[in-house]
Amino acid sequence: METIKELLKKPWVRTALVGLAGVLFGLIVLGWWLLPVKWVDTTPAFLRQDIKKDYIRMVVESYSLNKDTVLAKSRWESLGKNAGELYKEVQPSLSKVAAADLVEFSRIVNAPLSVGTSNTGSNMTGSGGETTTSANTNTSPDTKNSPTNSRSILPILFALFCVLSLVLGFIVFYIFLKRGKRTQSAAADPVKADNQGADFFKPKSSEHAPGWGGAPISQFMTTYMQGDDQYDDTFTIDNTMGEFLGECGVGISETIGVGDPKKVTAFDIWLFDKNDIQTVTKVIMSKHTYDDPSAHQNAMTKGEPLLAEPGETIRLETATLNMEARIVDMNYGQSPLPESSFFDRLTVELSVWQK
Repeated sequence: METIKELLKKPWVRTALVGLAGVLFGLIVLGWWLLPVKWVDTTPAFLRQDIKKDYIRMVVESYSLNKDTVLAKSRWESLGKNAGELYKEVQPSLSKVAAADLVEFSRIVNAPLSVGTSNTGSNMTGSGGETTTSANTNTSPDTKNSPTNSRSILPILFALFCVLSLVLGFIVFYIFLKRGKRTQSAAADPVKADNQGADFFKPKSSEHAPGWGGAPISQFMTTYMQGDDQYDDTFTIDNTMGEFLGECGVGISETIGVGDPKKVTAFDIWLFDKNDIQTVTKVIMSKHTYDDPSAHQNAMTKGEPLLAEPGETIRLETATLNMEARIVDMNYGQSPLPESSFFDRLTVELSVWQK
C-alpha cells in the first residue's frame, strides 16, 4: 500500500492514470452509451442478408416494368460484391417476372442465372416472339472471397488501441510496483554535486559508524523538492535473506506561512524496528525554525530537534537496528518569509545496520 502511494505521487503515474481513465470514459460512456455510432445515408451493401434479398427482388421486378437499364445497373452496384450469390438464391422466387426479362436483367448487370433457370434452354422466347440468349453463368464474379458485409474497420482499430493502452498501462504499473522504492533512490542528481561536492554522493562506509556491524544491510536516497506537498518517503528494511526487519523514512513535519506550494520548515526522520515497541524519530529543522524557542519546543513532542546542515549525520537506534541519516544536499527557498526559514531542496541518505 505504501509503495502504491509513493507511485501515485509521481507526475507521470498520475498522467498515465488520467489518460487511461479518459480512454475508458470515451470508449464506454461516450462511445457505447451516450454517443454511439449511428449509420445514416448508407448503401444497401450494409443491409442484412435477408433484406438484401428483398431489395434484389424489388430491383428485378422494377426493371421488368420500366426497362430502365441505367437505374437497374446503379441499384445493382449499390449492393456490393456478394450481390451475384444472393441473386442466384432469390431467382426461384421471381415467379412474377417473365423469363425473358430475367435473362435480360442478368445480362445487363452481368449476373449469373441459377441452375434451374439456365436448364430451360440456351434460348428463351419473350412475349414479343423474339429470341433472347441466356446469360453465361461463367461470367459470375468470384463470390467465395467476397466479404459478407462491408464494414468500416475504424471502430475495430479504435477498440484494439484502447485495449493495448490498458494492457501497457497495467504492465508499466506492475513493473514499478515490483521495483519499489529502492530503484527510485539508486541514482543521485549530478547537479547537486556542483553545490556540495561529489563526495557527498558516495555511500558511507562502516568506518563512519564504528561498532555498528560492518557494511550497512540497506541504503536509500531520498530527495524533497519544493512543490511536493505530499512528500513522505518510506523504505522497507530487509536482511540479506529477504526477511522483513522494519521500515525507515523521511517526511514533512512542519510548514511556515500560507499558500501553495507549502513552505516546509522541518522534516521527520524516523526508524521503525519490528522488534521494538516504538518508532524512533528525530526532527531536522531550518535555521530560522531551530532558533525559534516555540517551534523548538513543539518539535520535542515528536523527537529530538536538530539543525539541518549539509554533511550533517543523524543517528537513530532501536532494539535491533541502527541508522545513519546523512544530509547530502540542501538549499533554502527565497520569498518574503524570513531568511533560511524553509527548504527549497533536501537530499538525505539513509544507511541501516542490523545489530
